[in-house]
Amino acid sequence: MATERFSPQLEDVIKAAVEARLIQLHTSMPGIVQSYDAQKQLATVRPALKRTYGDGTLTELPLLIDIPVAHPRANGAHIHLPLKEGDSVMVIFAERSLENWIAQGGVVDPDDPRKHHLSDAYCYPGLYPENDPFAVADETSIEIVNQSSEIHIKTDGTVSIKGTSVLLGDHSLSEFVAIASKVKQEIESLRSWSASHTHLVSTTGGPTAQTGTAAAPVSPPPTVNDVGSAKVKVAT
Repeated sequence: MATERFSPQLEDVIKAAVEARLIQLHTSMPGIVQSYDAQKQLATVRPALKRTYGDGTLTELPLLIDIPVAHPRANGAHIHLPLKEGDSVMVIFAERSLENWIAQGGVVDPDDPRKHHLSDAYCYPGLYPENDPFAVADETSIEIVNQSSEIHIKTDGTVSIKGTSVLLGDHSLSEFVAIASKVKQEIESLRSWSASHTHLVSTTGGPTAQTGTAAAPVSPPPTVNDVGSAKVKVAT
């Protein structure tokens, strides 16, 4: 009995070629930070999705070494997130080589034929799985949280800051701001003392007289007005 030979159709050949090429094509995927250099903003990241071959074989992709971290940044302003081992990120693979651009910036010739390659990855902080969300106190506010420190920017114009201390003007200040209620309390104490204070008045009229009677002030001290800010509130 003759053995029947299988002749693949052109459609099958093209499909197989496309599938083989797609296995080598990288666009984006989640990753897990292994280490991070904050001064250089470079991270080593483990791809979180395994590569699947046509026969069902699974294999881990290699570590992405020293890839740029795209923190929010523009025109001298930036927000730096304190990445650490275990944090999740979104990894993007550029369509052409990033090597020359990373070294020089500006508009450059990639000078390399590779496309969507593992070597041309960078990442954005913030992508986490569904089972690890963060808590939101107010859905309409902008919330900036770092462990126990928080800044909430609300739609009504209120900006609230929660922290063990707040420094305004410099990162190394040591002088504390006076609290309105405490300032007023101290002034009221001085006012009460002044209002009840008596002093000796000469009964002989002589400039060197040492005897006399106690007399109250001619007029009471002025009333202490409110010393609080109209817009800024702080915890006492």
